[in-house]
Amino acid sequence: MTTLVADAASTKSPEYLILFKEVEENSKENIDNYYTLTLFVETLRKAFGFIKQYKNEIFPILVKWNQLLLNKTKRYKKYDWIDDIEYFENKKIHFKEIVKLINIGILFKTKYKMKPFISLPLALSILYGTLIFEPTMIDISLEDIYKTMSIKRQTKNGLKTFKKKFFIYGMSDEIRNILYCTI
Repeated sequence: MTTLVADAASTKSPEYLILFKEVEENSKENIDNYYTLTLFVETLRKAFGFIKQYKNEIFPILVKWNQLLLNKTKRYKKYDWIDDIEYFENKKIHFKEIVKLINIGILFKTKYKMKPFISLPLALSILYGTLIFEPTMIDISLEDIYKTMSIKRQTKNGLKTFKKKFFIYGMSDEIRNILYCTI
């Protein structure tokens, strides 16, 4: 299965295969389950490059992301705008989507040389925006997603750049190939 995913993602790097193996091990042999992102914090840390001076920034981003999702989905559930299945799917992420998130992280880190504190929220917004929010019609703004970064990393021009990168990378062929590949 590992080589199938690596071929589908157009990457055969040893780093990718190691990260994929970690995701498989954390998923407890059943790839049809849904998980919280914080379960994969170490794998995501490696995929996005949260090392050295950035290593302590990943967990707060994931906690803020989960809180943002929880707040929005609770409100949508309260007004019956989403059903129980959609509510559950918005709170957790499927194994295949975790693999896609890793692929996007590796692409942002290696090809675009993006800082991890920008690339993780950007990758989450692209992945969730395309595969989860669009079908369930959950409305989370890019400003809200940008605020998942630590306050010391946020700037006025940074938000403008974040929005620009969202549309440029979110519509690129490379990202589209990752998002819509069959695993």
